[in-house]
Amino acid sequence: MCNLCVRNKVSPISREAHQADNGNPLWTAWQDLHVASAWPLMDRPPSGYAWLPVPPDAEGYTDMAAFVRDALAKFKSEMADLGSNEEKSDDERAA
Repeated sequence: MCNLCVRNKVSPISREAHQADNGNPLWTAWQDLHVASAWPLMDRPPSGYAWLPVPPDAEGYTDMAAFVRDALAKFKSEMADLGSNEEKSDDERAA
């Protein structure tokens, strides 16, 4: 699949992203999740990295670690749905 096609399919999911400033609790929770998952992006953020796109709807969460785990699970589910739709025929998608 072409890179542009992937971006177009992911765009609706990522369009809702908000901005977390470097050092705030939501940023720190994402950083902790990256480190715990051995993902390289957030291990040592570049000095010019002022903010991070994050999912909305942290309202009601007091535990930012729980929020980022839930947000990641939701994102993975939405991405899986995109993939499963792609594998269906045009008739199956129309049903």
